[in-house]
Amino acid sequence: MVRKRTWPCCPDSCGERRNTMMKTFRSLLLLSALAMVSLRTASAAGCQVVAGYDFWPQVEVSNAFRIKNFTVPSNLTILAELCTRNVSRCNAFNTRGVVMIAPLKPFFSFLDGTVTSVCDGVYIANRTLTGLDVKTRTVDYLRATSLTVNMVAAAAAASRVITALKAASVDITPSNIFSQSKAVTTAFQTTKTPLAQVSNDTGNYTFTAVANAILYPIWDSRSANGTRNLISPIKDQGDCGSCVAFATTACAEAAVAAAFNSTTNTNDFSEQWLFFCNGKYTPTCETGWNANDASEALRLYGIPAEANYPYKGKSAPCTPIGPLIKPDGKFNWKQITDLDQAKEHIRLYGSVLTYFAVYNDFYNWGATSPPYVWDGKSALAGYHQVLCIGYNDTGRFWIAKNSWGSTWGDRGFFRMSYTNRAGFMTASGDNVVGLTFTSNVKPPPIFNPPPVRSPSPPPSPPPVKPPPPSPPPVKPPPPSKVPRPPFPRPPSPAPFPPAPRPPPPSPPPPRPPPPSPPKPACGDKMCNGNETCASCPGDCGACSVCGDGVCSGGETCRSCFKDCFKISYGVKTCCGDNICSPGDNETCSTCPLDCGVCPTCNNNGICESVRYNETCYNTVTKKGCLDCGTCGAATCGDGICTFSTYSYSESCTGCSKDCGKCTDYFYCGDGYCDYIIGETATTCSRDCLKPRKQPPSAPLPTFDYDTPPPPPPPPEYFPYDYGDYDLNYYSRRR
Repeated sequence: MVRKRTWPCCPDSCGERRNTMMKTFRSLLLLSALAMVSLRTASAAGCQVVAGYDFWPQVEVSNAFRIKNFTVPSNLTILAELCTRNVSRCNAFNTRGVVMIAPLKPFFSFLDGTVTSVCDGVYIANRTLTGLDVKTRTVDYLRATSLTVNMVAAAAAASRVITALKAASVDITPSNIFSQSKAVTTAFQTTKTPLAQVSNDTGNYTFTAVANAILYPIWDSRSANGTRNLISPIKDQGDCGSCVAFATTACAEAAVAAAFNSTTNTNDFSEQWLFFCNGKYTPTCETGWNANDASEALRLYGIPAEANYPYKGKSAPCTPIGPLIKPDGKFNWKQITDLDQAKEHIRLYGSVLTYFAVYNDFYNWGATSPPYVWDGKSALAGYHQVLCIGYNDTGRFWIAKNSWGSTWGDRGFFRMSYTNRAGFMTASGDNVVGLTFTSNVKPPPIFNPPPVRSPSPPPSPPPVKPPPPSPPPVKPPPPSKVPRPPFPRPPSPAPFPPAPRPPPPSPPPPRPPPPSPPKPACGDKMCNGNETCASCPGDCGACSVCGDGVCSGGETCRSCFKDCFKISYGVKTCCGDNICSPGDNETCSTCPLDCGVCPTCNNNGICESVRYNETCYNTVTKKGCLDCGTCGAATCGDGICTFSTYSYSESCTGCSKDCGKCTDYFYCGDGYCDYIIGETATTCSRDCLKPRKQPPSAPLPTFDYDTPPPPPPPPEYFPYDYGDYDLNYYSRRR
């Protein structure tokens, strides 16, 4: 745990507030100075101008994600072309040939002016990286309004009931569960699990939610019901910020496959038409889009085939190739604000749309990686729209389809932890959208009808009997003077017109509608409707109480630590509950049971020796992590904030041990040679060999030292609090 910096004669809380003000003021001054420098165009300073990029001289982006190194061409436009067209998700490069991903809020550090020229610096593209226009729905909003706690409570309750049902050899079928049979309610009672729960601490769930979690704890629309693949093949959006169009098109392809009960999804609709030619909305590769507008375009106009409008990744003439081909039916969409309903939509229609915050550590996620959880240090690169196609309550993760090609992730797919801390599937605001498709053509049945058995040949017919004798002639009716011709009538016309046909019989009166089912009522031995353990314990069971010493109902270790903790080496912990809890400092190094085995190096440009046991790279054993430098040369932790133009270099983001933290008042790279923290020409060449002329230090805020500061708030522990947990930056109190 890192000790907080304090001021003399001031308690910790006062010093923390003062430091926050000072750091904020200093950051504003630094950014203002950099902005003023950037206003001087590259051409004015004699540096190269690259179209579509802003040039920042004599600085680097400390929190950028470095992708690849190229030989520096004489014309930097070539490097920009490589970044834009040849390197996926690249949006920045520096004058040393490094292409990178610059975050939404880049943190700048000054270069060593003695080994760099005036035109050394970084070029950052003025376009969106991932292509999602989130407006005000930022990751902070998604974390604050997440409904994950309710879904996890239902999954925890279902897991306990499933164990009891299996132990009692009870068939887990829809009819058995939803009828609340005696065996099912006994399983709830045995595990002290209410059929419906209301709790501000451990989460809320209805009986329908927990019943669905019992029946469908795992779902993957690539193998729906074990036989149907409702998901179309992976595609690649390229360098255009068109992720919304790709996700929405993939969602439409799944909805159509579900409507037609397809066993394999061969639908291929046009992202080019949806993004560039829909006729109502005008998104661009630079600004991105949102799922609500894309879904509305589908509702209004449908969507043509990829063959009509092949994907170009840029604006092109909106002229279809060949006759227009569209699915015969009607799309509709809705926002989903309940994760149990989102799961049901996935089971019925194959997928839902969702978005999340992309941090730099997400780019390296691979097939063998555990479900993704933000590492707490990697910078925010942008926001991204994807398709959620399944879930796993046992492993506590979602399954998603990306639009970065089949070579990324797990053949283009990825797994996202329920506690991902990136805003994925929170069901808050417009975070989850569901598409449906109603076909104008009757779909084939899901299951083939059984084969019809051929009838056996009939026995030989009996001998034909001779016809009976003709009946005597019928006398004509007395009133008629002309005899009526016998039936059938001869072909000659009748002397009189035919008699009118009698009117058809009146239809029978409609059957009365069946009686409405009785409304749920407390005391009917069925936990239905809005009944919960709080409003009707007789039907729904007693509520679980956090602190009664029993981990029951929807309680989990995160929501009720005092009842659900585990003992490991004499220490109370949540490790082993199948939930990687970053808020409790669970990582791959502290809890591989929940968070998976740590990689040797996560290649995020940050030396994380404390959290992930990363060490310097050994050229002999080929082990270690280049994020921490090369053993025997410059390494993170040697006390020198190393700067190099073409090899290993450190910054306040990559190596806070040597350079200081970017959140400190002083750090190496801030432009000052700060003797107070021991900076010298050796330990910080960035600042001390050629100091920059900076604005004067910020004046100290005035405080009335005679008036004691207000007491700090008491320590609190919130379930599913997604606050930053990084050991090098922040401390956490339970």
